[in-house]
Amino acid sequence: MQSVKELYLEEVAKNKIFIQRIKELECQNNRLTTELEQAKSRIDYLETNMDLIVKQAVNQAVKKVSKAYEEKIQKLESQVASLKSTLNNDANNSSIPTSKTPIDKDKRIPNTREKSNKKRGGQQGHKKHILDPFEDEEVTDHVYHEITVCPNCCEDGTMTSLDSDVIRDEYEIDVTVKRIRHHFIPTQCSNCQTEQTPEIPQHLTAPNQYGSTVKAIILALLNQGFVSMNRTSELIAGFTSGVIVPSTGYIAKVQQRVSEKLVDFEAETKRAVIASDVVLWDDTVIMINKKRSCLRVYVGEFERVALYKAHERKDKAGVDEDGILLALGPETKVVHDHNIINYNADYDITNCECCRHLIGNFQKVIDILKHEWAQQFKELLTTANTRRNEQGYLDDEDAANIRLQWDELVEAGWKAVEKEREEAYYVKQTKALLRRLEKYKDNYLFWTVYDDVPFTNNGSERSLRNSKTKMKVSGQFQNIKSAQAYARIRTYIETGKRHGMNPVELLALAAQGSPATLDDMHSYFRSLNDSEA
Repeated sequence: MQSVKELYLEEVAKNKIFIQRIKELECQNNRLTTELEQAKSRIDYLETNMDLIVKQAVNQAVKKVSKAYEEKIQKLESQVASLKSTLNNDANNSSIPTSKTPIDKDKRIPNTREKSNKKRGGQQGHKKHILDPFEDEEVTDHVYHEITVCPNCCEDGTMTSLDSDVIRDEYEIDVTVKRIRHHFIPTQCSNCQTEQTPEIPQHLTAPNQYGSTVKAIILALLNQGFVSMNRTSELIAGFTSGVIVPSTGYIAKVQQRVSEKLVDFEAETKRAVIASDVVLWDDTVIMINKKRSCLRVYVGEFERVALYKAHERKDKAGVDEDGILLALGPETKVVHDHNIINYNADYDITNCECCRHLIGNFQKVIDILKHEWAQQFKELLTTANTRRNEQGYLDDEDAANIRLQWDELVEAGWKAVEKEREEAYYVKQTKALLRRLEKYKDNYLFWTVYDDVPFTNNGSERSLRNSKTKMKVSGQFQNIKSAQAYARIRTYIETGKRHGMNPVELLALAAQGSPATLDDMHSYFRSLNDSEA
């Protein structure tokens, strides 16, 4: 049994616990009382300022939603501007060919010449071109037209011929299929009894084959008319009333075999391009076996030789394989459409940029951003080029003035573009254009310093247009081998045309196994100039 003292101490301990608990409850009560007072104060504040709080909350929500919608609107505006720009694209402000102009839009052919006030068509005093009548000895056939029944009295046999007849001459083509049989007659010498048989030419290897004229027509349709192999067969069958119907396999063999005979000509052309003071080059996309591939052309020797090369990929490896840029030195001016690959350290050349494409870039800025500096830049270049064409050169003062105005217009361009919204359509592209104008100023203006550097690289671009026609008509090349055969034959045809020679006649020589050489073309070109002189 506990003593009184123990009970007292136990109660004292309990009392301390109760006192501590009471103090904690008092603290908690004070805290709750404070929170209650704060809540009452908050309620009073909310009751007093409810309208203002709601208004602020609504404004914040509106700002948040408005910002999202503004960003969306700006994005849509940029898309609309992009789509409008696409609709307004043509050959003057982009690389779109005139053949891809929409049906409902007028074609605009890129041209730096100014419009004159002259009417369309032949001008007063212009010589009319008509066919001259035949000389009597030239006539091969005569067709006589007579009236035998009098149109007045309707009597037959009363009409008599008068002395003077009216003559009209007419050219006509009569396709005659020849069936030629070659006889190789064995002979024997009566003295020594030696027997000899004439050697059979290589083009007469089979019991029966198509002649060189048929091959020339095939080649002309494929490479100059850009007709597909199937339609080439159909056309030849139609020309010959179904007598000659070459298979597509044979047509492909003709193309490949003639290409092999032009290997030496291709090498001649390559040497001529490398030896040129100015080289123009460009490339374009072609399709080989359903894949995007590359056709490249190099134009040199005063724009009279054109070397085509086909590759499965459009890259530096192909350029190096061509062996043109690697073989050129710093004295050679290479004109191109801002092909960055030309600035590779492996090539020691003088790069000259095409200004015609630059004018297209300016036109794009004019159409979209309406910047005055771009219009002034365009006028500066076109006016200077016109003056150079008229004079044949630009003097040092003209060249210096162009460079000065170039810097001023670039500065004006930066001021104008900085005022545009960063996210606005075509602002980034315009800034990139201005940076390019600053960095490549000398490359763009070499034509103002060197008389032999052209204003544009159109001399090479024009040579690639036929490949686009080829793609539209024939679709694609089956393999790289067929594309390379086409490139080699186009080298032969295009170079011959630039020397004034007829493509069909050139192909006829190639079909006979004796294609024209580059020296032959030079001689023909000189003879043309001599005859004109």
